[in-house]
Amino acid sequence: MHTSLPRIALMLAFGLLGATGCAEKTTTAKKPSPARVEAIDGSTIKRVVLEPKAVERLDIKTDKVRVATPEEMAGIVPAGQGGRTVVPFDAVLYDNTGATFAYTVPKPLEYLRQPITVEGIRNKVAVLTAGPPPETVVVTVGSVLLYGAETGVGK
Repeated sequence: MHTSLPRIALMLAFGLLGATGCAEKTTTAKKPSPARVEAIDGSTIKRVVLEPKAVERLDIKTDKVRVATPEEMAGIVPAGQGGRTVVPFDAVLYDNTGATFAYTVPKPLEYLRQPITVEGIRNKVAVLTAGPPPETVVVTVGSVLLYGAETGVGK
């Protein structure tokens, strides 16, 4: 079979038109990030803000800081001393220097690292001498992921 040069040129021209002129144009819209990290004036700590779907995907769970019971303080706090608060032990994280902290939830979808001082641990709760007040919401599942987002781990 013999194909003439003009015929080959025509086929190439139509092929190029099909590849360029008739191709569907695509735009790459930037997807919104599931997590946003915001600086806090005068602090090295940053606020982590998640999209609702990110909270669901990360399976973030929370609980509240509460006043310690005498049973929880027994053997940790000297008798007669009270005024301690507790958080679930799962809320306690340690940074690379050994300092302890927990993530609080000041507003829905916002997470803020807050230093805490753990006096002792009993029955899966951490007895605190310093930290957020009772009724403060703290993260119990997903804190490590929030810390990674805040500090840029994995980027």
